[in-house]
Amino acid sequence: MRTFLLVALATAAAGCTATEYAALQPWLTDGRASVGAGVGYSSTGNLLALTARETLPLGATLLELRPSAILTPAAAYADREFGTDLRQCAARVGPGFGSVALAALLAAERVRGFMSESWYAGSTGALSASPWSALTYALWRAEEAAPSPIEPELEPIVEQGVSLIYPIVELASRRSWSGLRPGAAPGVAFDGTPPPSFGSDEWFRAGEVDDAEGLSGTQLRQLIADAFGLVLGRQCVEPPLEDGDAEAAQRWGWADAAPSGPALLPPIAGVFCAEPRAAGAARAEPNAALRVPRRPAVGNRDEDVAVRCVATRALREGEGVRCHGLGAG
Repeated sequence: MRTFLLVALATAAAGCTATEYAALQPWLTDGRASVGAGVGYSSTGNLLALTARETLPLGATLLELRPSAILTPAAAYADREFGTDLRQCAARVGPGFGSVALAALLAAERVRGFMSESWYAGSTGALSASPWSALTYALWRAEEAAPSPIEPELEPIVEQGVSLIYPIVELASRRSWSGLRPGAAPGVAFDGTPPPSFGSDEWFRAGEVDDAEGLSGTQLRQLIADAFGLVLGRQCVEPPLEDGDAEAAQRWGWADAAPSGPALLPPIAGVFCAEPRAAGAARAEPNAALRVPRRPAVGNRDEDVAVRCVATRALREGEGVRCHGLGAG
């Protein structure tokens, strides 16, 4: 059985509360997602969820995600520290590298303490929370609570992937001065105080006196393997069906600039990830489906929508939204 490194080092999953996902909802509502009329955010276990606040008809829009709410390889390739290296690796490896790029970004987010990259040409050295920190932190916490197993036949491939991106993540780890920051919320150092500004007296002093051991090579390889487990267990390999079509859409949205490839979506229970339920309990029947909007014949309607959740039957007031598929089964 795979040992999940972060469970041993961070707060025990049994002690998690819904407040640990509190940053995700405001991040989504800040222009990245919108819920339909009569739908509200709720929580189940440690996860966000969606609940009907009134009776909703068949076909009602329940949730829309913008491209800025989904993590795709494009985000990894845009990383200012190692995006160029990943793009070069992708060119050599070819199709299928998107999942490797996602694992690299997730591992880097963790070793940076969910802070943005700061070592790149033209950087001022200012430290701030990563623009993806609310999502990546929520994904890591969800993974800690329910680790994704790596199938035995995939273990040799994952080991190759770990070796491929280890130098990239190891450099990001050394640059971050973050150690593990176990249990830290996005953008907050482990001791609860913001890290010192890059180049400041406090920053140099920390480099002289900090005796934190950080991550060993073995620990870092395990963390990267955990990132692969997260990606393989939670990624959407391709977008869902396009509106009115029986085949998967080519991109996450109809716009020419819409991202493509595998994606990690916000861990909203019953919609993009599995609902917590007691062992042996039957899963609830689905009442919604995910679709990618089709390009309109005229105009630019839904140009900024990556994926939409719609009701496949009428929903009762108080009923939770549930889609099967895309990891929500």
